[in-house]
Amino acid sequence: MKTIYNCHTHIFTNKAVPSKFLPLGLVRFLGKRRVSRWLGRLLNRLNPRSSNDVFDRAASFMNIGNYESQLEIFKLLKGFYPEETKFVVLSMDMTYMEAKRIRYVSLIDPWAKRHE
Repeated sequence: MKTIYNCHTHIFTNKAVPSKFLPLGLVRFLGKRRVSRWLGRLLNRLNPRSSNDVFDRAASFMNIGNYESQLEIFKLLKGFYPEETKFVVLSMDMTYMEAKRIRYVSLIDPWAKRHE
């Protein structure tokens, strides 16, 4: 089988999302595991006949963002691909959006160290 190259994926947790990304303090509110799970279930039920609508994607985004680390999210992503798949993980510097909760360098350090 030919090797698959996923050349565009972003992997980050809710900790990296700037607090001003959404209005009214919603980032911190939705970043709570209990809240995002509840809202995710609600969003999934809004259109029960669809398995790929905007509500499902929003629910997945919130739930996956609550994983403890980028590595956990990467392992989840890898499970959807054949073993020999190669990935290009793109970083996002959200400093310009006043991302003060986590430093950009701390997002890319774990990936750089894995490939030294």
